Amino acid sequence: MAESTIRCFMGVSFFDSKAVNDRLQYADSNLAGFRLTRPDQWHVTLAFMPQLAPVELPKIVECCTQQLADIPPFVATIGGFGAFPCPRKPSVIWLSTGPELKFQQLYEAIEPFVPTEKNEVFRPHLTVARAARNHHRTVQYSNIAELCQEELPPVEVPVDEVTLFQSVLTSEGSRYSVLHRWKLTAAPGNS
Repeated sequence: MAESTIRCFMGVSFFDSKAVNDRLQYADSNLAGFRLTRPDQWHVTLAFMPQLAPVELPKIVECCTQQLADIPPFVATIGGFGAFPCPRKPSVIWLSTGPELKFQQLYEAIEPFVPTEKNEVFRPHLTVARAARNHHRTVQYSNIAELCQEELPPVEVPVDEVTLFQSVLTSEGSRYSVLHRWKLTAAPGNS
């Protein structure tokens, strides 16, 4: 009998962030035809593991505990909007996050120890909206393109932990539960 798997990801949580909420209120009129992500889903994904065997969890936790112990907390920035695959035909709307080097450092610390598909380039971002069904009828593509080109001043948000989440798909969308948290406690300059 095949062992069951769970859907997980490691990320930096921005749950209920005022900075993210302020950005969404600013862009609200431009996001017609998109479903906003819930505030309890705002995060930057470091690694996605769509089919993780639960027996792998202790090893991942142990290895990541060692790797993340050398990384200090930092101040992230929430920037302007972007879109995948592109602003002229978006299916996902996101906010830029930085400093990219700090998120890259987190990604590189955990990447060797988590079973993910290694063919994607890591690009830190925070998904804030997804195209709704039949969105082509209501989306003003020119508004999205203009929004993505607008330079918004970065807003600072402290980052002091990385979280391993289980993600369960439901008819109302994904539901996240925390499997493990790593506090970033190294002194600045250790990384």
